[in-house]
Order: sequence, then structure tokens, then C-alpha cells
Amino acid sequence: RILQAAKRLNASHTFYWVASDGWGKQQKLVEGLEDVAEGAITVELQSDNIPGFDEYMMSLTPETNLRNPWFEQYWEDTFDCILPKNVPLETNSTFSVCTPELRLSPKIGLC
Repeated sequence: RILQAAKRLNASHTFYWVASDGWGKQQKLVEGLEDVAEGAITVELQSDNIPGFDEYMMSLTPETNLRNPWFEQYWEDTFDCILPKNVPLETNSTFSVCTPELRLSPKIGLC
């Protein structure tokens, strides 16, 4: 959202962006904002795979997640939908409601 704000303010060349590897690896994060993100420095920490972590993440759903307070936002962002409990009562915009069948996979939601 910070890139969107910079674009709205026409301030794309006012800042030097230093960001996590997400900007470099996930094009969805900068889609439509390439002109604002151009020249950004992205940093990726060296890390080892944690055995079982991907399987654990892929097993999670908004209903089964009990620990991560940001998981619902992650789910909505990943699937570009709104969880039924977060649908506004009154709205003039159209949006997609998340269905119970959605699941994370190595191609969706995991890098």
C-alpha cells in the first residue's frame, strides 16, 4: 500500500526504496506500480528450509489457524478475496468472497 500512496502523491522519485525479497520474488506486490518500485533495492536473507514448515503452512486455513494474527489478511491478499466474516454490511464496490475450498499450495501462497 505504500507504493500505491507514493503513486497517488506523485512521489515515486522522491524515495529510495529498500524492501524485503517479496518485492523481487512476487510480482503481484508491485503489479501496476512498476514505475514506483523501479530502482528498489531488495534484500533476501539466507535461510535454510525448515523440515515440515511448507506442509504445515499448506495445511492452514482461516478456520484452522490459531496462532498467527495476520493469517486472515495473508489469506485474503493471497487469494484476492474477502473472508465471509469480513464482508462489509454495506458497500458500493464489488469483490470476491473467499470460498471454503481454497487451499495454499507450493504454487499459491508459498514461495
